[in-house]
Amino acid sequence: MAEERESRARRFARGGVSESVAPGAPPKRVVDIAFAADRDELYTAWNAVANLADLAGKVSVTMHAEFEAGFDQSMLQNGVLEPLKAAGSH
Repeated sequence: MAEERESRARRFARGGVSESVAPGAPPKRVVDIAFAADRDELYTAWNAVANLADLAGKVSVTMHAEFEAGFDQSMLQNGVLEPLKAAGSH
């Protein structure tokens, strides 16, 4: 399990984000990053998102998910929407 997670993390690190900062370049004022991630990759990326929030003071997060069979409404409400509301997210 840990080996699979490490492998996914390496794949994510290689292919997930292609942005780089050139030495001597003027400081960026706006950063836009988009990536697709499964659960393990999201945990890997979340520290980077937190680091960006530390630098900027706040970040805006938009999520998009599709599930062909349709989401279970109570699981969506209890497992996603309510925890986000409790965390202060809107």
